[in-house]
Amino acid sequence: MSARNTLLFGAALAASTAAIAYDHVTHPVPPRPSQQATATASGAAPCSAGMAVAPCAAGVPTAPCAAGVPTLKAPPPAPAKPPESAGSGKKAPPPPPAKPPAAAAEEPKLAPPPPAPKAKPAGEEAPDLVVEGAE
Repeated sequence: MSARNTLLFGAALAASTAAIAYDHVTHPVPPRPSQQATATASGAAPCSAGMAVAPCAAGVPTAPCAAGVPTLKAPPPAPAKPPESAGSGKKAPPPPPAKPPAAAAEEPKLAPPPPAPKAKPAGEEAPDLVVEGAE
C-alpha cells in the first residue's frame, strides 16, 4: 500500500508541475516597467522624463509642471498644558484598586478526585488487552 501511495503522489506532483509549466509558457510574465514610465507615474515633472512633446506646449489647460506638488496641511497645535496646582507640582496618587465583590472571592468547591485504580494480580491482563488463543 505504501508503494501505491508513493506512485500516486509522484503522479500528482508530475501533473501539477506540468500544469504550472504550461501556464507559465502560455501566460508569460509581463516585462518590468521602464525607468521613464516609473518617473512619470511617480509624480515627477513629465518634461524632465524625456517626453518628445512637452504637455505644456501641447495646449493642456492646466500645466502639470506649474501645478507643483500638493502641499500638506500644517500639523495641529500642541494641546495646552493643564495648570499646575500650587505646591510641589506633583500629581495626586491614583485611587486604590476596587475590591472584588464578596461572592466572587469564594472559589467553588470541587468534587473529590476519583479513587486510585486497583492493582491486578500478577499474570492477569486487562479484559481489553486479552488475545484469545495467544497463550
